[in-house]
Amino acid sequence: MVFLIVALLVTFFGLPGNPSEGNSPPAPSSTGEEDGGSTGEASLPPLESTAGETGTLSYGAPEVFPWRLQYLGDECGSSTATYTDSINWDDVVGDPDPGEPDVAYRVRDYCSEDTTVYSPEDARGGLVEPGEATEAIACRSAAVAGALPSYLSPSTRERLGVVEGAAFCIVTDRGRVVRAQIDTITEGEDGPREVILTLEGEATVWSPQ
Repeated sequence: MVFLIVALLVTFFGLPGNPSEGNSPPAPSSTGEEDGGSTGEASLPPLESTAGETGTLSYGAPEVFPWRLQYLGDECGSSTATYTDSINWDDVVGDPDPGEPDVAYRVRDYCSEDTTVYSPEDARGGLVEPGEATEAIACRSAAVAGALPSYLSPSTRERLGVVEGAAFCIVTDRGRVVRAQIDTITEGEDGPREVILTLEGEATVWSPQ
């Protein structure tokens, strides 16, 4: 009788020191999420940047030159020709291979009352306010990111920022930086049209080293 009771107890509770599988504690988590910890991936060190160093722009001492862009008309009503005045700053400083003109001025469209200042070919240009971008790097940035004025006329020039003291920042197709300050604006007539006859001033030119 005693033997039968012991056998029943062993069957029901199991042998001492050998807990059944259903009563064994859960295995610890390998992710650390059980106690609010982070995963194994988060503990990895951050990747180092593989980007290379960029080159530093460097320019020589500035040179100063007078400049002038002139309205040349378009013979409105008698032909379809438009005439362009332009400046090649690389030629101005004596570059033996000056490339193409860097800034130009002409009637925007045939028989238009508006004129436009633009950079042909591979040059870039932008307009800056008086006193701005007086150093080579700042002027270069303004030229690359900016735009030159279009739809320019005596009635629109102030709204467009074309005033005495403002400047055109130009990057030439040979890499020079030019800050052409506007010192004088001459307005006049071309037949029935009111136009800007001349833009002129003093230009500072930096050549790359």
